[in-house]
Amino acid sequence: MNQILEEQFLAIDNYWKSQDQIYEKVAKELGITCPSLIIYLFLLRTGERVTQNQIVEYWLYPKQTVSYTIQHRMQEGRIDMSFLSGSKKEKGIYLTDKGKEFCKKKILPVREAEDKAFSSLTEEERNALVEITKKHILFLKENREKSTKHQ
Repeated sequence: MNQILEEQFLAIDNYWKSQDQIYEKVAKELGITCPSLIIYLFLLRTGERVTQNQIVEYWLYPKQTVSYTIQHRMQEGRIDMSFLSGSKKEKGIYLTDKGKEFCKKKILPVREAEDKAFSSLTEEERNALVEITKKHILFLKENREKSTKHQ
């Protein structure tokens, strides 16, 4: 790998890690785990019931982490589960009144900071960021698959 490419890769990697550290720090300040913060933010963003599998698939957390986190938030009375409409198998996770109050006080300011940061970029910059990130991930998947086939 040439020097410029290596420096660019390390810079991007560092930026992603910095973003993760911001969420870890916020979660710690709120007295919750990062998976809890992410689940609360996801519930606020979707505005609807979500399944454990949707959280696992969207956030790429291990199923055990999501299950453990949800169980603990249920014990606190902030999250609950019920069967989704028309389903006798799949349960949806939702915020209880206690959870909504917690999110209003503690999580909503985090979401507002996310929104403000993202909207600080121009529409063109936001679109470019989305497209470039999507393209990079696609290339990463393709090249990882190729490298595994050659082993």
